[in-house]
Amino acid sequence: MHFAIFSLLYLTKKMNKNILKQIFETVNQTEEYDFEYISSFGYGSIGLSIFNHLYQKYVENDSKESEFKLVDEIENMIQSHPEISLSLNYGIAGLTELMNIVNYESTVFDEDDFLEDIYEALTEGCIEYIKEKNFDFYAGSMGVISVLENAYYRIPHLIKPKIEKIVQSFENEKINIISFITELDFEEDEDGNPITVNCPHYNNGLAHGLPAIILVLSKLNKINPNNYLKSLIYDTISLIKKHKNPIIKDNEQIFLERIYLNKPNEYKARLAWCYSDLTLGWALLKAGKNLDDVELINLGNETLEHSLIIEKTNKLASNTHLICLCHGSAGNAYIYKRIYEETKNPIFDEASKKWALFAAQNYEKGEIHFEYKLNKYITNHTIMDGLLGYGLFLIAEEFPESQSWNTFMLMN
Repeated sequence: MHFAIFSLLYLTKKMNKNILKQIFETVNQTEEYDFEYISSFGYGSIGLSIFNHLYQKYVENDSKESEFKLVDEIENMIQSHPEISLSLNYGIAGLTELMNIVNYESTVFDEDDFLEDIYEALTEGCIEYIKEKNFDFYAGSMGVISVLENAYYRIPHLIKPKIEKIVQSFENEKINIISFITELDFEEDEDGNPITVNCPHYNNGLAHGLPAIILVLSKLNKINPNNYLKSLIYDTISLIKKHKNPIIKDNEQIFLERIYLNKPNEYKARLAWCYSDLTLGWALLKAGKNLDDVELINLGNETLEHSLIIEKTNKLASNTHLICLCHGSAGNAYIYKRIYEETKNPIFDEASKKWALFAAQNYEKGEIHFEYKLNKYITNHTIMDGLLGYGLFLIAEEFPESQSWNTFMLMN
């Protein structure tokens, strides 16, 4: 390796460790934060606990008994908050996944015995979500299914019957693509432009929409093959394909940001985890592999590669003034990092490094979280929208073995 490049990489790693120390000190300078959801990985104080654990374990190389302490904290949270939901981002499914992330490397508890009752509750709750037609990844059945899918590969004898019950519930409830319509209310952006609508629509985002559904269900079908489920998956994929941009221009997405039922096609150049072609491409790629579908794999690759053209044409990186994992520079850097690890295509490695550079610049400028109502940047320490997410990204850069938290972004 050229000496100059080696020196640059060395300095970057050294700089990252300094920034991590700054982040650690910043987010721990006060004992309490006004987190909306205490139990939330992405938006609550439990995210701070996870970051502190990973920082101490990998950066300081001093985990000591932090694994036991964290598991106890999560267990106490479940027991002392009976109002906690079953969902991934706000409830028991997410807390269960966090306990297993900690347990995976250190074996703090016997998962089969320790979580048997919780897995049963998650299964029954997931079936209720399906009956309610709640297929949200963060707040509904898809997130719970994802947790059970991950557990299946560790303890198949316990989880397989639960997977079978969930698969059967799709058939029993006669779930079809119409079931995936959402009727959420949305607001306007800072310029008064409509970013969402009040009419029913299909959502084209990993956080709450069709990409998460096809990805999670393709994993489910791989564990428990089912003709009804497979037909549902391909009906959903067909719906997405129908909204492919008929004329693919360099500055436009291949697909719609959101797939509307009652709106004309509207294309908006954007990269993000929550709503964009970037993670739709990821979902198509991964679902294609789960289904052994070469055409779908190729469509996923085409969509991902086109995202790089969109970025270059619209200079999106230089115009991004947020650092967050959800829709900022750190998130895009991490997504491209995962795409590179999955595809081994060097163009995505280059993209990841490019976005990482802009994330560092965002950090230096204090461009962490912008509050549009106040028209200024404000303190935000959450994982999805704030400083902790950048911290997790930097730890993942230095210590790839620390990336198990990416199950919360469907990037595993």
